Amino acid sequence: EAERCTRLAYIAYGKLLAEGVMSDIIKNSGLFAWSVAGEGASAIIEDLKVTSGISQVAIFGNKLHVCGPDQQALAAAIEPYKRSGFHWEEMAPTIEDVFINLVDGVEDNF
Repeated sequence: EAERCTRLAYIAYGKLLAEGVMSDIIKNSGLFAWSVAGEGASAIIEDLKVTSGISQVAIFGNKLHVCGPDQQALAAAIEPYKRSGFHWEEMAPTIEDVFINLVDGVEDNF
């Protein structure tokens, strides 16, 4: 539903994490992203999650979104996995990727 809104505000535990138009929130997130598709791609999720240069891995339908804040570090981190037979494609992060990234970085203040 967020993609249909004119302006967004992300709040977690009473803290404003981001606000503005969707394109600005994505641009200001500092995230870079790749999608991974192919039979069995979900089998590499746990390995990707602990790989330096990757800050998050999320399932979106039949694809994985692999994100990180440093474009070169992310590219280097996924390089060994590109030989695994899966289809890798660099992409712009989605608003969902940004939301996951924002929420992952917030600690419960209760």
